[in-house]
Amino acid sequence: MTRLTPSKSLIALHSPEMLYPISVVILNWNLPHDTIAEVRGRFRLRRSYVYYIGGFDARKNVEMVIRAFAEATRTLTDRPILALGGRIPQEAGALFPDISRLILDVGIAADVALLGPVSNDDNAALMAGCAAFMFPSRYEGFGLTPLEAMRSGAPVIASSTTSVGEVVANGGLLVAPDDLQAWVAALQRVLTHEQFAAELRQRGIERAGKFTWNQTMLETVTVYEAVGRKRHQAATQQQS
Repeated sequence: MTRLTPSKSLIALHSPEMLYPISVVILNWNLPHDTIAEVRGRFRLRRSYVYYIGGFDARKNVEMVIRAFAEATRTLTDRPILALGGRIPQEAGALFPDISRLILDVGIAADVALLGPVSNDDNAALMAGCAAFMFPSRYEGFGLTPLEAMRSGAPVIASSTTSVGEVVANGGLLVAPDDLQAWVAALQRVLTHEQFAAELRQRGIERAGKFTWNQTMLETVTVYEAVGRKRHQAATQQQS
């Protein structure tokens, strides 16, 4: 089992001194090819595709997915699709960049599939069937999404920062979240070297296999109980 220290936002927003190691686990997604093909057909992903899911707020850094995909695939003969899962916010702003405008600006509108909301089952199939899964988030409390992607056999390219880098480790390619050329190079390598992509899939599966779910729940409960005791003690001291 792999244990690691979570990012401070998990607990320390209210109790910064309460930081505990937490173990994580994901379900075993061993999907048949027919299931993956059915989901791909429903979403009209008839070519190979690069997949992203995980939200569209600014910290998720989805602009990097779009810019890196545009540059990395511009000269490819068999250009893949960029599949974006989740509902894109209708109003852009400081918290939610204008993803639709950026897609138009970099000239890849014809190669982008906006999937909308994706169920858990469909997400598992989309991860299992993708040519690459990109996750350039600048900050995560833990990094469950790339862990799910690794477990489902996706070649993962992820941010090297905070807990995401700790979770993925050698199970994927780690890239600084704002280094565009590094993201371009990483994506090109996965898309154009089949043997490397296959090795990355296997490394991800092996890495994800080190995490277990039951222990996560037990330790998470322990953390919150400890936080509760700490708050109760502080309240009692204030009253006395």
